[in-house]
Amino acid sequence: MDGLTILSVVDEDLPRLAEISFHARQDNPLTRAKWPEEISMDPKTRKDNFTSRFIFDYSSSRSTYLKATLNSEIIGFIVWDDPQDPKVHRINDCISHEQYLRGADMTLLRSMGARHNEAESEVDSPHQYLSDINVAKEAQGKGVGSQLLDWGLRLAQRRRQPVFCLSSDEGFRLYSKRGFEVVRWVEFQTSSGDIIKERVLWKPCKPSQEEDGP
Repeated sequence: MDGLTILSVVDEDLPRLAEISFHARQDNPLTRAKWPEEISMDPKTRKDNFTSRFIFDYSSSRSTYLKATLNSEIIGFIVWDDPQDPKVHRINDCISHEQYLRGADMTLLRSMGARHNEAESEVDSPHQYLSDINVAKEAQGKGVGSQLLDWGLRLAQRRRQPVFCLSSDEGFRLYSKRGFEVVRWVEFQTSSGDIIKERVLWKPCKPSQEEDGP
């Protein structure tokens, strides 16, 4: 997309990022299963709760958050973990950890944490981790996600490190076009016994390939 600019996220951007993520994820089976009590809530309450959790995640993470802007409007973002450049985000008025977990399916959250740790522990070398990528619905299909992902892939190439991520069906097409390979599937179990599956993806580093930095 012409005119797209990729910039670091500032605290004031968080409500817009949360809005983009909410609309992208509100009907996702995994999101609905993680917070089952919210399915019957009115849309405003669900969005407010989602935004509060999004800001908590930002405040407690060490990830790099980047936004894609067009004509000064944020239309997408990426969350990328670079072990050589951990970030510090502090939001003083975000919710507590106890408030964050209120209404959550703890069986599912524990299952997700365990499966994620198992998958990442299989990686026996330093690597980059793609944590999240979202594009506003009105900007989807215009290459925004590709440009955000390419930023991270250039960083990984410069670090000479592979990239690891988990992917639902929605993101797999983009990742496969960029050379990600399916390592295996992981299964998350809900408190009701349902199973939700996601792919473990891996993009090997190509030491001979030279790329410019972002």
